[in-house]
Amino acid sequence: MTPSTIAVSGEDRHAEGVDIVFLSALTLLALVGFKASYAGWAFFALGAFGLALGIALASLSRRLGQPLVVVAALTVLLFFVVGSVSAPHDAYAGFLPSADSIQAMAKAVVEGWKDLLTTYRPVGTTGALLCIPYLLGLLAGVIGHTAARRTSITALALLPAVGVLALGILFGTRHPQSLVLQGSCFAAVAIGWASARSRRGKIAGETRHRGAGSRVAAAAGLLAAAGGLSIVVGPAVPFANANSREVLRTQPPFDPGAYPSPLSGFRLYRSPTSPTSLYDKPLFTVAAPVPAGARLRIATMDSYNDVAWGVADETSAGSDLPGFARVGSNIPQDEPGPKQRLSVAIEPGYSGVWVPTGGSLSTIHFGGARADALATSLRYDAVNETAVAPVGLRDGDSLTETVTSLPTLDLDQLSKATPARSPDLATSVYGPLATIAQRWARQASDPAVATVNIASYLYKNGRYSDGNDHTNTLAGNSLGRLVTFTQGQQIAGNDEQYAATMALMANAMGMPARVVLGAEIPPTGVVEGKDIEAWVELDIAGAGWSILPPYTTYENRNHKAVPQPKAPVREAATKPVPPPVNAPPASRSQDPNNASAPAPKPAPRHHRSLHVPGFIVAVLRYVGIPLIVIAGLASLIVGAKLQRRRRRRHRGTPSARIAAGWHEVLDAAGDLGIRVNVRGTRREQANAINPPALLSLARSADIATFAPLVPNEAAAAQFWKALTLAVERLRTQVSWQRRIYAMVNTRSLYSGALRALRARRRPA
Repeated sequence: MTPSTIAVSGEDRHAEGVDIVFLSALTLLALVGFKASYAGWAFFALGAFGLALGIALASLSRRLGQPLVVVAALTVLLFFVVGSVSAPHDAYAGFLPSADSIQAMAKAVVEGWKDLLTTYRPVGTTGALLCIPYLLGLLAGVIGHTAARRTSITALALLPAVGVLALGILFGTRHPQSLVLQGSCFAAVAIGWASARSRRGKIAGETRHRGAGSRVAAAAGLLAAAGGLSIVVGPAVPFANANSREVLRTQPPFDPGAYPSPLSGFRLYRSPTSPTSLYDKPLFTVAAPVPAGARLRIATMDSYNDVAWGVADETSAGSDLPGFARVGSNIPQDEPGPKQRLSVAIEPGYSGVWVPTGGSLSTIHFGGARADALATSLRYDAVNETAVAPVGLRDGDSLTETVTSLPTLDLDQLSKATPARSPDLATSVYGPLATIAQRWARQASDPAVATVNIASYLYKNGRYSDGNDHTNTLAGNSLGRLVTFTQGQQIAGNDEQYAATMALMANAMGMPARVVLGAEIPPTGVVEGKDIEAWVELDIAGAGWSILPPYTTYENRNHKAVPQPKAPVREAATKPVPPPVNAPPASRSQDPNNASAPAPKPAPRHHRSLHVPGFIVAVLRYVGIPLIVIAGLASLIVGAKLQRRRRRRHRGTPSARIAAGWHEVLDAAGDLGIRVNVRGTRREQANAINPPALLSLARSADIATFAPLVPNEAAAAQFWKALTLAVERLRTQVSWQRRIYAMVNTRSLYSGALRALRARRRPA
């Protein structure tokens, strides 16, 4: 008795080697298409690794004569066990499978495609998205090599690589990674493989190698000429430049309007007497060295709706990012200026969805226990340089980012500036502020000069008040509050009113402006609530967005407000101001960092529970899931065989049950690794299996099948009793390892299905 293996000749090995070379070349060319989606070449290395594993698995399974169902099961097992290297953040020691890595990979198989669509390119190593190229390489290797070696249909062998190529296009960008590699080279290799397979076996004997070199050279020259011609002539073909490249890209489901305006709770930072004040509480800590004059931006607000300045979700004409897009660790941006690296730790005073940034992001990496969740949640708007993490930041989180800081303008530079474009805000939102702005601008027609005059007027005539100096100044930046701010007995307010008014008036004069909430980082690196401020940024031609510093241009904190008699606020002569649609309900906390948090739940009651030792938890965590999967598959196989045996023994006439019993003998021998000629007679098969008892069973089965006498129930029962003893005796002649393997070997299930299929096709 010998194991069920397939002998491989030298000719077959040569053909298999040719198939492996062509399959590998096609798949690797197809994987290049994902370069536009991933940063670096880590994805390519994992895809090639998966391809090598898949080819090795398919080749070994064929040599051992394993059916396709075994190949499929081993592919799943190999993906989760070896593929943990594609989820290093969740794997044990970075490459060993763990419960977290298996869960992350399973989630990536189901949801990773959606994440790849909604994450802006390049995605880098976000979450477990590197599992996708590894999975594609593994499947291409297994399916492609299996189809190439077990069928003669070339299209089936080409299909996996073509599928990887199509996915690389659909999940890529509007611009292909390489037309030469993905187009001409892929087509040339595919044609070459198809030609090699079509000629295989047609030339025999001494003519096989006659002129082989000249044929290969001619074929290579023809393919090279065709590829070069397609590159040169292809663009001139009609409809070649049609905009027909389709990719699967979707708008990420993030709505900044669902969150309160970051500016609406400004007084919680600046008011030391409020019960919920963040005045002296640390918010962020920036690791040394701290660049001089560096700023942290919490949020950039570029829209106004008569109620408050808010964060818009729009795509400008000069940006490829669709509003708040999911991004990876690397973010494409072309902002001029030197880059700087900041390491920011979140302190207990801050919690919210707005991610602090130092300017236009180039790279960002999260740290702490929630790093993966934050990286997966991250979204970024390149238009207003604002990042959000909908899962929320809190104490213990950290981030390291590379940013390009925006330039800072003084009044002299501003007076010589030119607007980069027309303002986006509708003129209807200015209301009566436009008339006031014209008066403060001294009727200047140039937008830059008008903006300088307004800033100078505010700096000279405005007074500072945060509401704690008995001046009765109110918070808010609605249009009614700003009209009161500009037309009251004195211009008195804090950053919220000054920045909101300055930005609106600049837009009214034709200078695009927006409001930013953030802080200039102190030399100590610790940003507290009292350091938070609001400033204005202007879109200047040739310089882009530039900072207009408040305390040297339009706001003077040293010019304190004078206490006034308490009087009712005069209603502004403007249309009624609707209630804020995005303001939290009165019962919800007004903390700007936690405005969307639900009401606190009562503390759960503690119940005594069974204590499980730590080593048992560790074993279950890292070993339990793979063992459960393996045990489940083994149980399914054993259960299928038992059900088949029960059906053969009790279903049909006595004659049919005896014939089915002989099939049970053949299946048991096949699972034990004994080669039997399925087309031989029962006696020939019994002699091949060897035990003398089987020869008697073969004669009994022939008599029951071909003799004129029909066997009765007792004969069938006696046959199955003898069959059971013979099969048990057969199992005792092999090692215990072979007996265990035979229990889960699926060869008999596969061969039995083929036998039944041939029986249906056989004419009666």
